Order: sequence, then structure tokens, then C-alpha cells
Amino acid sequence: MLDADHDGVPDNLDTCPGTLVGTRVDASGCPVQSAPVDTDLDGVPDNLDHCPGTPAGTTVDAFGCAVQTTPPPSSGGCVNSGPAGGSASIDGQVFVDASPWPGLTGWCVELNGPVNATAATDAAGNYWFSGLPAGVYTVCETVQAGWHQTFPGSGPTCATGLGWSITVAEGSGNSFIWFGNLTP
Repeated sequence: MLDADHDGVPDNLDTCPGTLVGTRVDASGCPVQSAPVDTDLDGVPDNLDHCPGTPAGTTVDAFGCAVQTTPPPSSGGCVNSGPAGGSASIDGQVFVDASPWPGLTGWCVELNGPVNATAATDAAGNYWFSGLPAGVYTVCETVQAGWHQTFPGSGPTCATGLGWSITVAEGSGNSFIWFGNLTP
């Protein structure tokens, strides 16, 4: 049996003759598309995943970030709110404002504007709000007991310090919305 392109599929069965030597092919001799890499198996390819390392079984949004569809509990707890029907995003970090500036885990960041949402910071102090409609938002952190806010130095007044006023357009993202903190 002849196999002119040396892909392992006989010419009489090869529906894609002329594939390059070394190309992976299926039973009909056509190139096989390799699946995108998704290291944390959340269904979002690594090159699009804003939240790598999502725990197994976690429901995620289009950016690979955990989705919580229930509102924040009335006890004042912080949950990661899900997308709100838009394509804008805001993200940043809550950190210790001293070298080496480590992130603060489990701090609550609140978003108010066309939609209201909360997000808890991850192990590196990062937070994300994705799937936002365009508009003007106020972003605030909840400063924890025993800490005081050092950054930002100006901005809208929040319950426990100062925040950021951020304008986002549909399809755009605003990053590096940071909050610095120190213990007395």
C-alpha cells in the first residue's frame, strides 16, 4: 500500500494527502488539532485563565475565576460574586505596604457602581471582578482589625478608608487597583 506523505494512512484512505512528515493525523490522514492546555482543568485554557490553580470542582467564569451566584451573607462575609452580564473587568491586589510587599489573603474588596459585588483576595492578595458592564465603579477594601490603610492616599471615602473611582468601557480591563496596609 502506498503512503506518499508518510503519515501512516494508506493513500486510498487518506482524505488529506500531502501532510507534512511528523504531523499527527487521525484515521483519515488529516492533521489532529491539539487541545489547548488547561492545567487546573477548569475548562478555561491557560492562556485565557486569569485565576490559575482554581480548585477542582469550582464553578468558574469565562476568565477561569470562581463564580459565586449567591449574594454576600448578611453577616458581612465576603464571597466572590459572579459575572454580571458585561465584558469589562477590574483587578488588583491587597498587600502589606512594606518590603517585600506580600499579598494579604482573605481580605474583602467591594465594588459599587452599575453592579455591586464583593471578592475575597487569593493567597497572593489578588482579587478580580470580571463580566462587568461598562460604567463608573468605586472599589473599596475592608480593612481588617489591627491594620490601617496606607494606600491609596486619596480617593472616594469608603467605610474603612479610601478607595478608587474607576471607569471601565465594555471589553476593557483596569488592573493594578492596589490597596496597601500596615499593622500599627
